[in-house]
Amino acid sequence: MKGKGTLDIPEAVIFETGTDQWRTYSAWPPTEAKERKAFFAAGGRLSLDRMAGPGVRGFDEYLSDPAKPVPYTQQITARYNRDYFVEDQRFAASRPDVLVYSTEALAEDVTITGPIKAELYVSTTGTDTDWVVKVIDVYPDDAPDPKPNPLNVRMGGYQRLVRGDIFRGSSGTVSRSPSLSFPAR
Repeated sequence: MKGKGTLDIPEAVIFETGTDQWRTYSAWPPTEAKERKAFFAAGGRLSLDRMAGPGVRGFDEYLSDPAKPVPYTQQITARYNRDYFVEDQRFAASRPDVLVYSTEALAEDVTITGPIKAELYVSTTGTDTDWVVKVIDVYPDDAPDPKPNPLNVRMGGYQRLVRGDIFRGSSGTVSRSPSLSFPAR
C-alpha cells in the first residue's frame, strides 16, 4: 500500500475448532484469558486442584524401549501423516510406555487459547529422552457420529488432539507435583 491508507490488523486471528468460528484478539495471549493449572494425581487423574498432605508426592514410572518408540500416528506411512492432528489418539494410550492422566468429565465447555506450559519433574536412566505432552479432548461415549460418515468414524470416546508439544529434558529428579497449565476463558 506504500503509505496509502492504514492497515488495521489484529494481533491474532485464530480459528476456534470447537465452535467452528474465527476469533480476533488485540493481544496474544488474549487479555481475557485466565491461567488455569491442572496437576497430575494418583490413579492417572488430572486434577484442577493442587493435592496437599502427607504422601502426596508420588511418582509414576514406565519402561521405555528405544527400539520400539511411541509413534506419533497409528497409520503406517513412509511420509508425514497430515491427518495426525484430527486422528483418534486412543492408540497411544494403550501402550505400556505411555502415561495417561484424565480429568473427570467437565461440567462446562472450556476454551483453550494461548500457550500451554508443561512442567515435568523426571528421572531417567537414559542419556537423553523426549517427552511428548498431548492435551486431548475425549468425546462423551454418546457423542453422535458425523453425517455423512463415509469412513465410519465413531465419535463415542473419540480422543482428539488439542495440543501436542515435544519437551527436551535432561536427567533430574522428582521434586514436587508436576503440573500442566493453560489459559482458559
